[in-house]
Amino acid sequence: MNSRFLQIAFLVLGTLVGNARCQTLPLMQGDTLSGKPIVLPDAAHGKIALLAMGFSKKGGDKASERGEALQAGL
Repeated sequence: MNSRFLQIAFLVLGTLVGNARCQTLPLMQGDTLSGKPIVLPDAAHGKIALLAMGFSKKGGDKASERGEALQAGL
């Protein structure tokens, strides 16, 4: 299942990147899960990045699960 999820995630990510070449993320400031301050998109400049956000407790839990699955597959 993790392999299938990664295949789908990269397919979706590739599609989004291809369509978003001329778009810019708005400036976002916050803290990482490890408590370090971060400013996006500056912190991701020149890197491949995946941004997952949850807008509720349940959504945040799901985003964390997906992030952990992606990290385990890398």
